[in-house]
Amino acid sequence: GEYLYAFFGSQGLYCLDMDGNLKWEKDFGKMTVKNSFGEGTSPTIYGNTMIINWDHEGDSFIVALNKKTGKEIWRNERSEQTSWSTPLVIAHKGKHQVVIGASSKTRSYDFETGKLIWECSGLGSNVIPMPVYADGIVYVMSGHRRPALQAIVLDKAKGDITGSDAILWSLAGDTPYVSSPLLYGDKLYFLKDRNGILSCYDAKTGQVHFGPERLEGMRRVYASLV
Repeated sequence: GEYLYAFFGSQGLYCLDMDGNLKWEKDFGKMTVKNSFGEGTSPTIYGNTMIINWDHEGDSFIVALNKKTGKEIWRNERSEQTSWSTPLVIAHKGKHQVVIGASSKTRSYDFETGKLIWECSGLGSNVIPMPVYADGIVYVMSGHRRPALQAIVLDKAKGDITGSDAILWSLAGDTPYVSSPLLYGDKLYFLKDRNGILSCYDAKTGQVHFGPERLEGMRRVYASLV
């Protein structure tokens, strides 16, 4: 109820009060995205901190800002190509971490310091879906080339967990390209690519409840499930 934030990538980040007065602005430079697809990543706000994912074809980074002043709290370089996934802040066992899915590696950072906690390869290119989380498990996915889903147990996640038992279960197909999944109770719902084809899995075991099943009357879908 205090501020409104508008993020336009290369055109800057702006903070306004509820009367429309500019409080602060931030210029992160020029973003160069793959194939001119656009600068569509969204910032995340948690408490007094804003997190921005700046993955592009140049020097990529993740940055944390004070949401009231725009002052940088921490910044961490990322070896990544363009991705559009929105950062997810997770509270796990009294500590907070920031998880971002990406093509090279999904990574988790300490919310307070930006220090890398864990990383895991396995997603495809052009990662867009936002991670979801419940009961100590974070779910990341991609649906462009090499579609993939990984269910990662945070209690076992430290360092490089690629190929380890920290990955509770995984999937190589039928995952969303643009839309984000829905985690509701113990069920994980997601669409295939950009199509109206729905699947539902048991979030804890990876067992199929139904799908992939075409939704009647729906073709291209970019919106996330709610």
